[in-house]
Amino acid sequence: MADEGRSSLGAPGPGRVRRVWLGISAAAMVGAVALWLGCGTCGVHAGPEPTAKPGVAEPSGSEPKSTPAPNGPQQSSAEPKSADPQRRGGEYSPEERRALLVLARRSVAQAAQRADAPEVPDGISAHLRQEKGAFVTLTKGGQLRGCIGHIFPEQPLVEAVIDNARNATLRDPRFSPVTPDELGDIAIEVSVLSVPKPLPFSSPEDLLGKLRPNVHGVVLNVGGSRATFLPQVWEQLPDKVEFLSHLSAKAGREPTAWRGSGTEVQTYTAEAFEESDFGLPGHR
Repeated sequence: MADEGRSSLGAPGPGRVRRVWLGISAAAMVGAVALWLGCGTCGVHAGPEPTAKPGVAEPSGSEPKSTPAPNGPQQSSAEPKSADPQRRGGEYSPEERRALLVLARRSVAQAAQRADAPEVPDGISAHLRQEKGAFVTLTKGGQLRGCIGHIFPEQPLVEAVIDNARNATLRDPRFSPVTPDELGDIAIEVSVLSVPKPLPFSSPEDLLGKLRPNVHGVVLNVGGSRATFLPQVWEQLPDKVEFLSHLSAKAGREPTAWRGSGTEVQTYTAEAFEESDFGLPGHR
């Protein structure tokens, strides 16, 4: 993605894509998650939502247009189900997953070598050209090396993977850019997100009862600020109260702020796959 698409964390910027960065190691999971509403430090103040695209069914290309009540309207299905038996257990077939990982690897390698981003291959399926939110996570020796993505579907999935892989390589503010010498030690994971949906709840206890650990990614809107944890974060923060408390802190609020009135929650799911699933290079 072009540099002008990136703006500073903590304040709305000129960028066209809302981005999120996420730590995967235990320390990074707890301490390094925030919505990219711009570039710089780790604030997560919410800015204007993306506007809906004319002629595109909601919420494709944008966050849902309606503004939820404090606890949101009734939640619909968390993720579309594919009727294709080849995709049972996930929206994407093994061939599609592999194709995205290969493209992510190519994008990472070319970014590290300061070459242009790869083009979208002509043979990419229409399914992979649908707009989706997505993350690309880089690890080295099991430790986070970069992770950038966006929650809402604002560009075709294949383009999102290419752009996020490049930005995770060069522009994660927590790390120096990945160098060519590191490429053999970098492992790549791609996470494709369902569209976040408002989660209605009547009290903090009701919210705790409705959250599904290891399934829900959570977007927390509290006190005019916003932050998110991907579903993978439950592995490090399995307790629901602890999960929400850390998420409140990452939104720049008190850990107990999620219990306050006016809190809004959205949930989504993520279909994650990594190079080790296919024995691809760099899966160490």
